Amino acid sequence: MVVGIDSLNCPLAGLVMVAACGYGSTPLGLFTVLIPCPTMFLSSWEQYHTGILYLGFINGPCEGIMIACTIMGLAAAYGPQFYHQRAIDVFGWVVIDESIMMWHLFVAMCLIAFFIVHLPSWYRYLLSLPSTADCGVSIMST
Repeated sequence: MVVGIDSLNCPLAGLVMVAACGYGSTPLGLFTVLIPCPTMFLSSWEQYHTGILYLGFINGPCEGIMIACTIMGLAAAYGPQFYHQRAIDVFGWVVIDESIMMWHLFVAMCLIAFFIVHLPSWYRYLLSLPSTADCGVSIMST
């Protein structure tokens, strides 16, 4: 039951981020609301089938909350317009291109955290579990 509550908490935390960063009703706002959901879905799916909740190296209850608090803290200190300015104006040097905005870096950070950090470690963990014949539980079944 706790995982069910966390599954509802992910999009609600995303809504708070959308409000704090001033993303509004945009595709970026939708991305911010939905990006925490796949990680929670994968972990919940795995817990349902194995009885073990694996959160990975970067996870929501620890690092995710610290990252969200930092992002919202920057928005509180500098205003939501902080994420709508060019990265070169913030850092003083060209990140990749002068037209890259701070919200581009936010999207890149979220995608890297999911596809490069969380998903591969979750999959390696999934492969390390005993096979169906050993424990009588099929991870891929419904």
